[in-house]
Amino acid sequence: MTENWNALYLKPRTEKKVALLLNRKGIEAFLPLCQVRKQYSDRIKKVEEPLLKSYIFVRDSGARNPEVLRTDGVLNYVLNSCTGKLALIKQAELDDIKDYLNQKIFEESELDAIKLGDTKTMHAAPFNGRQGQVIEVKKNKIKFIIEELGFVWEVSR
Repeated sequence: MTENWNALYLKPRTEKKVALLLNRKGIEAFLPLCQVRKQYSDRIKKVEEPLLKSYIFVRDSGARNPEVLRTDGVLNYVLNSCTGKLALIKQAELDDIKDYLNQKIFEESELDAIKLGDTKTMHAAPFNGRQGQVIEVKKNKIKFIIEELGFVWEVSR
């Protein structure tokens, strides 16, 4: 097995279906999912959405696999714009994505207690250990300003 992965470009909103179809064909696929809160008319629900819309990663031999391209929802392999060859993604890069998705910036109970003007220390990349001041609190979002970087960061609840 190779250590490199390829990216596939997909039809919109088919990421989970394509991952399932590829896995059924015996092709190893990685779809990074993140949890988001969705507001419905009668409730708020946590759902998993693709981190990268319309993209999925497959472990491949480095050549275009016709079986992958015949999978419903797959449009094409992602190519390197400079060389025109398949874009290769290293295992370490996908591990970084997995680590990022597993990090918690704040515990759920902390988010409920945050108020306008509070100063909080971030607990996740890319701002781990930096302090941010709360500049806006909304029902589903909190905005922090990290003054030393001059950066505003929005956190969804």
